[in-house]
Amino acid sequence: MAEPSTPPSQNHPVGNFVQPVIPSGPPPPLSLADTRLKTLRLLLEGYSSLSVPTLLQPLSPQFTHEVLPQSLGMPVRGKEDFAHHAAMVFSAFKSFEMKPTELWEDPDKGEVIL
Repeated sequence: MAEPSTPPSQNHPVGNFVQPVIPSGPPPPLSLADTRLKTLRLLLEGYSSLSVPTLLQPLSPQFTHEVLPQSLGMPVRGKEDFAHHAAMVFSAFKSFEMKPTELWEDPDKGEVIL
């Protein structure tokens, strides 16, 4: 997963010392892509927690979960059905870690696919 870039150093030399520039005010808002990546990281941490409330916390009310390929016949689940499914799955594990091998983002649809 790509990490958001950090701004260039904002230190300014003053005599023999380097005086850091400390920005004031709130941090700049995250871009939509950064927000999606942050939400994705929280979702993956939620899976590892084996806690349904932790898993659901970053999800919007319009969240849907779809297992691909569709030929598996798994239903598309809304947030509530996904919570019930996650509780059943979590009960089978003592620990769990999801490591995505690929990530696709469709900014036009506002979707991220792992």
